[in-house]
Amino acid sequence: MPGLTIGWEYLTGRCVATDPSSRERAEWPPHPGRVYLALAATWFETGEDPAQGEALRWLETLGDPEMWLPPSDRVFRQTVVGVYVPVNDAAGPAASLLQSAPITRSKRPRTFPSVWVGSSACYLHWPQAAEEDVQRHRAALAQLCGEVTRIGHSSSLVRMWVADDVPSSAELESLVPDEGLADLRLRTNQGVSIDRLPDETGIRQINEFARLEAILTAPAADPGGRKMKRQAQEEYERIFGQKWGKRATPPPLRRPRLGLWTGYRRRDPRSSCPVRHTIFDQDVLILSRVSGPHLPLTATVTVTQALRGAILSHLGSNIPEWVSGHLANGEPLRDGRERLAIIPLPSVGHEHADGHLLGVGLVFTRAVPRVERGRVLG
Repeated sequence: MPGLTIGWEYLTGRCVATDPSSRERAEWPPHPGRVYLALAATWFETGEDPAQGEALRWLETLGDPEMWLPPSDRVFRQTVVGVYVPVNDAAGPAASLLQSAPITRSKRPRTFPSVWVGSSACYLHWPQAAEEDVQRHRAALAQLCGEVTRIGHSSSLVRMWVADDVPSSAELESLVPDEGLADLRLRTNQGVSIDRLPDETGIRQINEFARLEAILTAPAADPGGRKMKRQAQEEYERIFGQKWGKRATPPPLRRPRLGLWTGYRRRDPRSSCPVRHTIFDQDVLILSRVSGPHLPLTATVTVTQALRGAILSHLGSNIPEWVSGHLANGEPLRDGRERLAIIPLPSVGHEHADGHLLGVGLVFTRAVPRVERGRVLG
């Protein structure tokens, strides 16, 4: 099979990862962006090998991969049970004594949702990867994959490798990127860069804090040690913008965010040309009401006209046809041409619904690339 294929298996048969929309649900299928972050985290933790870094940067350019996973009917979600565990991120006095050490630490409820996958392997496949590039980066990627130990929670242990092929579709379920007929939406690594991750997570500042703290808290009886401490204090003040003190705390570790979602559909082996039912995809940019009076559903025309006017005013003279709904000569776009739609989002469908507007949504057609949407409306 041409292209690049990365495979992995869950060594315990279980995938432990939290769904980004709810801490009570397990994430399945695994989002491609999570798999990429597992590779990036391993690269940072193992010394940032230059060849592996170049391979990851190349991977960032390949676009959204196809996915080959255990069939849905063989995957079982676990009932989530709360567990009380000691935590490190709570300030103030602790409430309990740890059994293993004479220190106290508060306990907080945590959930660890998981999915039973079994022994079946999972694959990401980039058919668009050029064979020449695959061969150039294969050795570095294979070495990096061999050092990955988990995807998701630390108990979600995996073995990962660069695969030569994917088993037949009869054994695995195939998901392909498709914004038009998406069955589900997954986070990808589009927009993620290993060159920006250190600043986004603050990991290098955390490491610098640990290095300087070790120097500043070590005993220094000789002149050389005291000089080293003075230099460390100056460096600390330069990096963190404040003087060193015994109560100084390390900077917080920030989780990297995967902001771009892509629609995926389950591939039907009987049809390679799915029917398109609409010009619109499933991307909706939601603008929710945050203040002001509740507006009734009958105010839809007023609200949508005001929003459209605000968008056109913001864009000035550089208004694309798909936003204005008109050609350059002023004629309206005919049916079937791409254009932006504005829809109401009313409070409906539940017992206490009263029909007031919760917000509005901007709906896009598949013909307008996501990059173009962000460039114009960002």
